[in-house]
Amino acid sequence: MDYQKTKFVLDRYHLNKYIIRGTAKREEYREKIWKAINEGDKKV
Repeated sequence: MDYQKTKFVLDRYHLNKYIIRGTAKREEYREKIWKAINEGDKKV
C-alpha cells in the first residue's frame, strides 16, 4: 500500500480516550494537555 498521500486523523473522542489513559490518575494534567492542543498550530 502507498501511504504517501494518506492523511491520518485522530478524532476528539479517541484523543480524549488516550489523554485519559496517558494521565491515569493525574487529572490535573488533562486540562493543561487540552489547552496545549487547542492553542497549538493544527497545520502539519
